[in-house]
Amino acid sequence: EFMFVENWDSELVLHIAPEFVVAEDDSHLRVLDEDDVYVMCAQHVLWSRDRGGECADFSNCLIKDIDLRNMALNGAILKGAKFERCRMNDVGLCFADCSGAKFYDCELEGAVAENAKFPGSKFVNCSLNKAIFTWSDFYEAQLENCTVHQAIFQGCCMGKMIDGGIDYSGTNLNNISEDHDAWMPESGLYAQM
Repeated sequence: EFMFVENWDSELVLHIAPEFVVAEDDSHLRVLDEDDVYVMCAQHVLWSRDRGGECADFSNCLIKDIDLRNMALNGAILKGAKFERCRMNDVGLCFADCSGAKFYDCELEGAVAENAKFPGSKFVNCSLNKAIFTWSDFYEAQLENCTVHQAIFQGCCMGKMIDGGIDYSGTNLNNISEDHDAWMPESGLYAQM
C-alpha cells in the first residue's frame, strides 16, 4: 500500500500508492466558476475600500483552475474552501481566515498573508516560494510536497504542523512558536480579528 517511505531525522514520511488513496468527498462544497470568483473579488475590493460591496466569503467553496494572481483578498473568509490548480502568485491574504482551507497544486509564490489564520489548513504540491506569512497561525496545518524557498514564517505558530519533509533552508523561521496557547503575534493584531 506504500509507494515508498522516507526517513527524515526523527520522523517517517509514508507515501501511499495512488491506487490506495481515498478521494476526498467534495459534494458538500459549492462550486464556483470564474465569473462567480471574479464578481466576489470585485465586491471585496469595494468592501475593503469602504465603497460598498461585501467581504468575500469563499467558505466551503470549490475553486478550480482560476487565475487569482495579484488579487487583494485581505480580510477575506476562506474557511473550509478548496483551491485546485489555482494561480495565486502575489495574492494578498493579510488578516484572512483560511481555517481548514485546502490548496492543491496551487502557485502561491510571493503571496502576502500577515496575521492570517491557517489552522487545520492543507497545502499539497504547492509553491510557496518568497511568500510572506508573518505572525500567522499554522497550528495543525499540513504542508506536503511544497516548496518554501525564501519564504518568511517569522512569528508564526507552527505547533502540531505536519510538513512532510519540507526543505526549510533559506526560509525565515525566526520567532516561530510551537505552543498555540501561549502564542500571540507581536503586533497584537491577530487578537483583534
